[in-house]
Amino acid sequence: MKIRPVCWSFRSKRIDVDEVMSHLFVTTDLEKSYRVNMNMIGLDGRPKVKGLRDILVEWLTFRTDTVRKRLQYRLDKVLARLHILDGLLIAYLNIDEVIAIIRNEDHPKPVLMERFGITDIQAEAILELKLRHLAKLEEMKIRGEQDELEKERAALEKTLGSPRLLNRLIRKELERDAEKYGDDRRSPIVAREAAQALETTALISNEPLTVILSQKGWIRAAKGHDIDVASLSYRSGDSFLDAVKCRTTQPVYILDSTGRAYSTATHDLPSARTQGEPLTGRLNPPPGSLFVHLLAGQPDDWYVLASHFGYGFRVQLKELLSKNKAGKQLITLPDGAKVLKPIPIRSEADSLAVVTLQGRLLVFPVAELPALAKGKGNKLIQIPTADLTAGKDYVVASVALPENGQLKIIAGKRQLTLKGADIEHYSGNRAKRGLALPRGFQRVDGLECEQ
Repeated sequence: MKIRPVCWSFRSKRIDVDEVMSHLFVTTDLEKSYRVNMNMIGLDGRPKVKGLRDILVEWLTFRTDTVRKRLQYRLDKVLARLHILDGLLIAYLNIDEVIAIIRNEDHPKPVLMERFGITDIQAEAILELKLRHLAKLEEMKIRGEQDELEKERAALEKTLGSPRLLNRLIRKELERDAEKYGDDRRSPIVAREAAQALETTALISNEPLTVILSQKGWIRAAKGHDIDVASLSYRSGDSFLDAVKCRTTQPVYILDSTGRAYSTATHDLPSARTQGEPLTGRLNPPPGSLFVHLLAGQPDDWYVLASHFGYGFRVQLKELLSKNKAGKQLITLPDGAKVLKPIPIRSEADSLAVVTLQGRLLVFPVAELPALAKGKGNKLIQIPTADLTAGKDYVVASVALPENGQLKIIAGKRQLTLKGADIEHYSGNRAKRGLALPRGFQRVDGLECEQ
């Protein structure tokens, strides 16, 4: 395996070296696992995919048979040599007669076999010796070789007759070979935890970012939080829709007109110096749907999600996270309902101000809304069904108010700020009809919270 040097640059000095190495092991060739197809021909002569244990068992069986055959071959050689030595010893003890038979007989082999009762092999061994060698045969030398071979024969027969001794011999031979031919492992085995890839957010710098969405669904990002979105250029026929402040380490969440939620990374969004890229290149929304709102923040941040038909619920931002390009259904919308802009909640002590097209305002504790992961939610404010169906009344704006907060009502160029007792006048329980705003402020364009 060829290992190429990898250079990483981290701006933060707080990066853990061990975590970085673990990340490199996972994402580069510094640590690599290879699959091995152990399809081989076994002792039965047939190919088969075998596990490591099966391979070792078969190899040990093969090794045992090989060693046994080697020992048996040597034993056969020893027995054959002892047989010949028996014949040579007979020849030595009768050397003069043997020499006379060889000199005088035309066919000395059968004569030797008949005279001394030796076998064909023994007679052939005697005849193959030259006479001068035959004369020099010494009894002590023959008997010494016989003794050595007898000891070897006894040891071979003992080993072949004992599986325990045979296994001990095989083990000693393997250890001897390992000591002679083996060397120290060059890549030591070190026990450690499985390598883990770092989150993408740990590999990028944490910087402020403003994400901008256009009416046609094009998205881009500008560094910093003091961005004048009105000064940005847009494609022909397109314009500004929504913007959200976040960090490069945070995802941005998107709601579409069908109530589906999506999320995407922000660090790789195109620069605001360009006109961005279409969100449909990153996400896969239902046909005919439009991207309508952006959200960002910490996973535990709370928002109120609602429709302009006056139904909503509380949800944590982490519930909007989706790795699926098709997103996930978050808000169940009645037919004809539209998604309102999500409302951030600072605490459960906040109140929710809701105003309708007919200028009716209701303020109620946000804790009265259920906390859901998805769904339609509960009724925020009472709207007559006939007016809702005819489009004569629906929710036009809402905002969360902290304790002692002030509510600014925007109606065209006119503005009205409600404080303590004024807000108390419009306070009630959730799902009430609400009270009409003063004349001149009943066509509300928006609500804002002031500390």
